[in-house]
Amino acid sequence: MAARRAARAVWPVVLLALCTPAASIQVSVGSDEGPASATASYAFDHPTDVLHGATSESLYVDDVDSSAMNLINGKARDDVRKAEEARKAAEAKKAEEAKKAEEARKAEESRKAAEAKKAEEARKAAEAKATEARRVAEAKKVAEAKKKAEEARKAAEAKKAKDAKKAEEAKKAEDARRALEAEIKAAAADAQAKAKAEAAAQAEAASKAAADAAGRGAAAVGDPHLQNVHGERFDLLQSGKHVLVHIPRGELPEKALLRVEAEAHRLGGQCADMYFQELNITGAWVEAAKADGLSLVEAKQTSGLFFQARAGQHDDSHWLKLGRVELKVVHGRTEQGLLYLNFYVKHLGLSGFAVGGLLGEDDHTEAMTPSEACVERLSLIQSANGNDHRALASVAEASLD
Repeated sequence: MAARRAARAVWPVVLLALCTPAASIQVSVGSDEGPASATASYAFDHPTDVLHGATSESLYVDDVDSSAMNLINGKARDDVRKAEEARKAAEAKKAEEAKKAEEARKAEESRKAAEAKKAEEARKAAEAKATEARRVAEAKKVAEAKKKAEEARKAAEAKKAKDAKKAEEAKKAEDARRALEAEIKAAAADAQAKAKAEAAAQAEAASKAAADAAGRGAAAVGDPHLQNVHGERFDLLQSGKHVLVHIPRGELPEKALLRVEAEAHRLGGQCADMYFQELNITGAWVEAAKADGLSLVEAKQTSGLFFQARAGQHDDSHWLKLGRVELKVVHGRTEQGLLYLNFYVKHLGLSGFAVGGLLGEDDHTEAMTPSEACVERLSLIQSANGNDHRALASVAEASLD
């Protein structure tokens, strides 16, 4: 109904506008509830012949139908409201968009900050891991260096201790050797003095015994006559092999410096006179002399110097120097044509060692004891008169000088 009333109220205005060549209408717009809140102006421009004889003027319509005014006022208010709402909506939309953009910006910044923080944390973690790895590697390197240094130090200490032990052992061995040499020299000097005294006494006794035996014959005239380093004289009454010299005394045969073995046989049957038939000289001194060109081996049975009585008599026998001692082997022949060997050795006091063997310091009691079967024969020889049974005999003599 209101719309219809508004339409009817507008028509007069429209008609007035048609009839007015040029006019402006100002209408106060109000509401039903109170006075007008706005004024609506309507301008019309028409030709002057629209109204007969009228001129252009302004026509003001003050009294307009309230329905039309209400319609105009309502439309205006709606337009204003809508415009305001549109403006507000646009502003709200713009604000919302700005808010969303700000939120998006902040979210992007937060995302970038989080990513940057994450990247920084990852970088720091990687750096910490690398630092830890370097620290562990350095610690391991230092530990290995310390271990190697400790091992080298222990090895050096062990080597030093070993060298010191060797030096101490060498010093002890040298001291022992010197002490032994001094002892040997002292013993040799004592033995030499004793030997000289005994030799003088025995020479006197032998001279007396020779005078006594001149009228009744010498005992065991055909058996080897031996004289050791102490000047003791005795006859060898046991056949077989005998060690005349062994240096050093008590050493194993294969380690000896000089070893002289003699083999004695009876020539002419049981209890007949006995003579040296073979001599075998061995030892390190012999090997050294052979290396220097010594070639006096008469047979190849041994690796040393070997002499046999049956090889024949030599007139060119001479002294052989072996080590610090000298020795000589002389071939002999009895009046009956029996061949035998004699042996001589000197300078045993210069050997620097104790001398073993029958010509050294070994006991010769057994060697000078005859067998029971030959005791009676020796007694008969000693009781015989004259020199009919006298014969040449093998000789083996040793001296310290």
